[in-house]
Amino acid sequence: MLNVANSIADGGHNVTILRPYHSGFSIPKDINKKPNIEILDYIPDHYEPVHPMFEHVSKGLWYEKPTLFSMPSTAFSFSSLVTSSLATTNRYVLTDKELHIKLKSRNFDAFVVEIFDLSGFYLNEILEIPAIIGVFSAVRQGPTEQMFGGVNVLFKDWYAFFWNSVLFGRLFEQQHENYAHLVNTSKTMTEIVTKSSFFMVNANPYLDFPIPTPPSIVQIGGFTMSKYNAEKLSSEYEKILSEHDSAVFISFGSMTKSSQMPEHYKAGIIQMFKLLPEITFIWKYEKDDSEFIKQLPNNVHLKTWVPIFAEQPHNAKMLSQHGGAEIYEKEELSDGKKLANVIEHIVNNPRYQKNAEQLRDILKHQPIDPKTVLLSHVEFAARFPNMKSSLVPSLINRDLVSYYCLDLVLFLASLALFVFFAIAKSISWLYRKFRSSIKDKTA
Repeated sequence: MLNVANSIADGGHNVTILRPYHSGFSIPKDINKKPNIEILDYIPDHYEPVHPMFEHVSKGLWYEKPTLFSMPSTAFSFSSLVTSSLATTNRYVLTDKELHIKLKSRNFDAFVVEIFDLSGFYLNEILEIPAIIGVFSAVRQGPTEQMFGGVNVLFKDWYAFFWNSVLFGRLFEQQHENYAHLVNTSKTMTEIVTKSSFFMVNANPYLDFPIPTPPSIVQIGGFTMSKYNAEKLSSEYEKILSEHDSAVFISFGSMTKSSQMPEHYKAGIIQMFKLLPEITFIWKYEKDDSEFIKQLPNNVHLKTWVPIFAEQPHNAKMLSQHGGAEIYEKEELSDGKKLANVIEHIVNNPRYQKNAEQLRDILKHQPIDPKTVLLSHVEFAARFPNMKSSLVPSLINRDLVSYYCLDLVLFLASLALFVFFAIAKSISWLYRKFRSSIKDKTA
């Protein structure tokens, strides 16, 4: 959200960031913000830096594989965990009259809200800021996009989509139960959330999979990257990357920590390091473990934090689609030899670099800068806060039968069935007639 704030501030606007502290979610102390950005930190008395259940959940991700049985479990457990971690602080935010007076006094034109935590939408029921804009920091979020007129899932993907919908449905409805009475509203969760002029997602049409998108859903993926001025690496990383001709960065994201990886996975990765001594490896490893470091060869550098975001399966599939990556399942990390072969193949095959450079050039020269897309839509929403109703297609209000044209499908299926039985009956009648005529001739 800081990057969103910086982009808006670059447009010459004054920005205020309300930053509530929640247990389980750490917030960096030193941030790079524009001078016309004000940060209001809200720290309740109950605040705890780390929620113990988050450590348990993040560790469990290493052992969990999406199956028919794990998806329902994740949908229920994760949504409850997140809701409980957000609830207490958000109750303070939604009932703090002094905070409300302070925010109202600024006469904001627009309110940008992270849609994962819905409290901002309920706060706006009190503040009544004219324009509100939902933002989702991950790539795509199908169930939420549906509320803004996004296309529904194909039947072939129904199982994973169903449990993803259950997860976010529970997450949102539980938050609604916690917050609605605090702001004295009788509106449904969907009515409150879809007051947004736009729903902004961290996706890019030139990188992501093609999908019909209504004007209410705005893709801003890449807005943090400069099209013209690539930042230089620090001297530390320049030195590391100069050690060998090739370098590989290893990260499993923020939730899935390398330090919590099962030992046989670590052993497989270390084996891969030793099999590829001519390649430099930078590994995002969250703990300073001196005993573990002793097991590593000289071509490996551990870093507790590296500036990169969202290493999700969806991103891997996107890059693979463009020919610049290969997908490797975590269950195979213990096979160091196989992992080494895959990395060596990518490093030595010029096709991957060629495709990656082509994708880089496409994104660099895309017709409209994503940062411009973000800023112009925020300014548009602030100027025309009531435009939302004309941007969402009427398809969103249709039921399952009309959405999938199931009535037409049923009619055509019935017609096809009728024709099939009619043909079968005709063939049966002709066959009996034929047999009857043969019997008459032989009698």
